[in-house]
Amino acid sequence: MHRQSPVVAIVLLFALLYALYLYPRLSNHKPEKVFEEVLKHERKVTRLINALVELARDEKDYATDNFLQWFVAEQVEEEATADGILLDLGVSSFQIDDPKRGFSFLREGPLDMSMDIGSGPTALDLLDSPRGRELLAHLRAMTRRFEKGLIDLGLETIPSEHPVVPLMVRDTPRTPATGAHLRAHGVLATGLNFPVVPRGDEEIRFQVSADHTPADIDYVLEQLGRFAPAAG
Repeated sequence: MHRQSPVVAIVLLFALLYALYLYPRLSNHKPEKVFEEVLKHERKVTRLINALVELARDEKDYATDNFLQWFVAEQVEEEATADGILLDLGVSSFQIDDPKRGFSFLREGPLDMSMDIGSGPTALDLLDSPRGRELLAHLRAMTRRFEKGLIDLGLETIPSEHPVVPLMVRDTPRTPATGAHLRAHGVLATGLNFPVVPRGDEEIRFQVSADHTPADIDYVLEQLGRFAPAAG
């Protein structure tokens, strides 16, 4: 524990200082330039984390190596996100350039996510339509079905209106084991372990969508039920 804390502090401090360094240099630049710098920064962070992994392995410090794997995986997502934004800006940068579209950090404006404001209904229009309300009602029903199923299995969750449903595992080794069991049976779920969450708050998050059917929900519950008796 004590050997890992400075690593986290150094990574976070570096990210903060770099952000403070970048902001005055990029605040007046086009979005493409900003995200080019963001991607460059993320690649630099990846190299630094990889260097820490190599050092841990050279020292045969397997605990720290395992600890750093979360950061390795996170950087894959961070680079992909920045790269994806750059790709998207090739066709939609006008949304950010125009303060009236609601994406500007410098000026207020109504948020408009349409690629073409004159092209037809917006996402809000669709959600507020009879079909949209039907989808939302179905999403709420599938979320409640999943939450109730978890409780019926004797598992812990935190019921809410949100379709991201947590399964509170509260056990560090068991969280990845549960995730591996689910993936082996075709279920995608995200496990959150220490240090992403405090010890004792380990969880697996499930994303319910309006495309899910009662059979989909029941299948996931069935797989959790098969794994749950092995607890302890």
